[in-house]
Amino acid sequence: MPMSGHPQWFLRALVLTVLYLPHVASAQGTEANEVLLKRLEELDRKVKMLEERLEQAERRGATVVPPTAASPAAPDPALVQRVEEIDQQVKTVARTQEAEAKAAAAKASESAIAYAGKDGFGIRTADNAFKLRLGALLQFDMRGYLTDDFPGQAPDNFVMRRMRPVLEATLNEKYFVLIRPEFGNQGNISLQDGYLEGRFLPQFKVRGGKFKGPMGLERLQSPQDLAFMERAFPSQLTPNRDIGVQVFGDVLDGRLTYQAGYFNGVRDNASGDTDNNSGKDFNGRLFAHPFKNTEDSALRGLGVGIGMTSGTQGGSITNANLPNYVTPGQQTFFSYSAGAFAAGTRQRWSPQFYYYNGPLGVLGEYASARQEVTRATAQREVTNTAWQLYATWVLTGENAGYVRPTPKRDFDWATGGWGAFEVGLRVSEFRLDDELFSGPATTRLADPAVSARKATDVGLVLNWYLNRNIKVQLNYDQTRFTGGAANGGDLPDEKILFSRLQANF
Repeated sequence: MPMSGHPQWFLRALVLTVLYLPHVASAQGTEANEVLLKRLEELDRKVKMLEERLEQAERRGATVVPPTAASPAAPDPALVQRVEEIDQQVKTVARTQEAEAKAAAAKASESAIAYAGKDGFGIRTADNAFKLRLGALLQFDMRGYLTDDFPGQAPDNFVMRRMRPVLEATLNEKYFVLIRPEFGNQGNISLQDGYLEGRFLPQFKVRGGKFKGPMGLERLQSPQDLAFMERAFPSQLTPNRDIGVQVFGDVLDGRLTYQAGYFNGVRDNASGDTDNNSGKDFNGRLFAHPFKNTEDSALRGLGVGIGMTSGTQGGSITNANLPNYVTPGQQTFFSYSAGAFAAGTRQRWSPQFYYYNGPLGVLGEYASARQEVTRATAQREVTNTAWQLYATWVLTGENAGYVRPTPKRDFDWATGGWGAFEVGLRVSEFRLDDELFSGPATTRLADPAVSARKATDVGLVLNWYLNRNIKVQLNYDQTRFTGGAANGGDLPDEKILFSRLQANF
């Protein structure tokens, strides 16, 4: 075929068509792609033949006259149609490959991946939009009372302080479900936590169900992260777990956390699954890290805040809706007289702070609870207060924090690792309102010969973190009382030695 009969646009079209060859080769897993590949290879051979003829003509001195505007060379309609068909087939294959790639990616994101580690066991999708985690907390305690004076003949014993399996689920990335029952606590089976949470923005989240009311600093700390085995006195003036709804989030680049909720309302240091009156409590808390984003590392670990509750709560002679207060050894040192019950407003507030810098940890808080109480013909407004201050030091150099330290080297006989060691000192005090003990025996709210007016505790602790999941504690507390004994005397000191073996994941 003479070269002058082929227009240059056709040769260019053939060359461009051949450029699709790598795309087709990557998809030759299907029969259609193989057929198309053969066709393109055939065209490639034809182009090479044409190029060889062109070179031969040039060597013989022939002149190839390109088509001009005056005498354009008419393209062969059959060849034009064939090129267009091949081009369309290549585009179809490319679209098919793209669709298959998207389908494969979608399938991969939905496939389940099992995992296990220090944070628990579970399954998740590849994109983490759906997750299911199984975890647990186990705390096995020994309590040894060093005297029999107070609380009397309380036996030394072993206690399953907490045994809590936990199930967490993330749904569509933004929704979170937590279910945590309690099988420990001396055999009292209950639901500790159960709630649904919508995590719409870091600045705005919503939670509904049963969970800790936002107020106390140490109360909100997870039990596996507590520096001392039992919480200090201020936590006894805060609500534990309640049923309600809460909005919360982090604002100002994470420097301020807010929580605000509406709850059934529970008595001090209590959890509730039911409600016997229409009164409800508002709970709110603000906590700030003012130097979180600064370059001053010495103040970066400072956090300050305040929490409060307010509501109207009632009771009756048969259902007082009033608390008892206990020692670090979990023995009652104050209780209301029979016939006294809650009857009116209850307000609590708690300023609080912590400070962490390297191995040093310091935490302090104050709590005040004001409650209207009735007994017989007398109605009084009483205010009870408590405070605590403690300091800890991680002897092995790990960073202290609101969550437990992570050892640099896990305990292991073979490698010589010893985990992390921490020591701590705590002072805490509880003061009862004098109004509780005033008036005649028939109307006074508490018996001064049975309940103490003040309790002051000093505690020492040694914590050994074998690894992220295992912890051993040795804790000594001595509590001194004012009042609470016959003839205006003081209750004898409580002296107790604790030890705990903890596992959590």
